[in-house]
Amino acid sequence: MAFCTTCGTDNTDTSTFCGNCGAKMEAQSSKAMDTQPSKAMDTQPSKAMDTQPYQEEPPHHQEQPQYQQGQPQYQQGQPQYQQGQPQYQQGQPQYQPPQYGYQPGGMDIKPPRTGWLTYVLVVNWIGVGAAILFGILFLGLASEFESTFGAGGGILSAIAIIIILSGLLLASLTVHLNRYSNTARIISLILQVLAVLGALNGPNIFTLVISGLQIYALGFHKETVNLFKGVPQY
Repeated sequence: MAFCTTCGTDNTDTSTFCGNCGAKMEAQSSKAMDTQPSKAMDTQPSKAMDTQPYQEEPPHHQEQPQYQQGQPQYQQGQPQYQQGQPQYQQGQPQYQPPQYGYQPGGMDIKPPRTGWLTYVLVVNWIGVGAAILFGILFLGLASEFESTFGAGGGILSAIAIIIILSGLLLASLTVHLNRYSNTARIISLILQVLAVLGALNGPNIFTLVISGLQIYALGFHKETVNLFKGVPQY
């Protein structure tokens, strides 16, 4: 079929002129030949695509990106406030007695002594002074007797030494009484009882009074005795 390029009418191959518009087919036929291949080229791919069987593509497993969209873990716990109430010891105030005696710091802390203990200490120190004084006097007499009579000096010297040693022992005992030694208290009680028994033979009222008061202070006065036993004073 001849194709008229002027009006687009199909004519027979032997037609010289177009039966519709009268255009000359020879000139048009060459043009038609030029345009047909291009049209054929344009239509072939589409036909090929139309005739090509459709191949169903296998489903692609398009992996979705796995996002770890875990919710952020917020510790939304209530803030813990330690509103503990101050601990008050509502009980009766506990009295802590002072610790007497030797302390680690090197200080010897002692409770105040009582008036009766002061009396005992004063009497004892007077006795210490008297013993030493009498001892020295007896030593002087011993030397006089020895030079004058040529005898008797040795006995007086021995008596003087005994008196001086007794004074020194009493001084040591008094020092320990001042330190609240319970052993010293018991020894003092024994000595004072012996002194009272000796004074009863006299009788020596002065010795009875002095020794009797010491026995009361060291044996019967509660506050004084508690000092030696370590009982705290309230």
